[in-house]
Amino acid sequence: MATRYTAAAQFFALVRRFSQTQPEWADCIAKEVPPGYEWNGLHRIAHEVYGDVGEWLTIQAAAGLDSPEQPLSPRRLILPTPAQLQRIKVHTGLVTTSWQRDGTEDNPLSTGA
Repeated sequence: MATRYTAAAQFFALVRRFSQTQPEWADCIAKEVPPGYEWNGLHRIAHEVYGDVGEWLTIQAAAGLDSPEQPLSPRRLILPTPAQLQRIKVHTGLVTTSWQRDGTEDNPLSTGA
């Protein structure tokens, strides 16, 4: 089984690749990052798109930022849908939300964007 660090690195790479290769007209979420999101945008976008600030790593990967301390400039992000995001997490073994850690059957992302 992969370590959490390895799982996070694989997750980051797959989300980044998705963001770079998925056309906007395909099954994905296109999200405009407005001005003013430079320093708290990862959490804000994660909440706006997925309803969970804990998905900030998804936003960081899609934006191509090496660190959460880097500013998030205005741009269009191509993000996985909640179902696609869940498949990426299962594939990499990354657990990022409390409903996954607790083993709760209710997936709040299944009704998201």
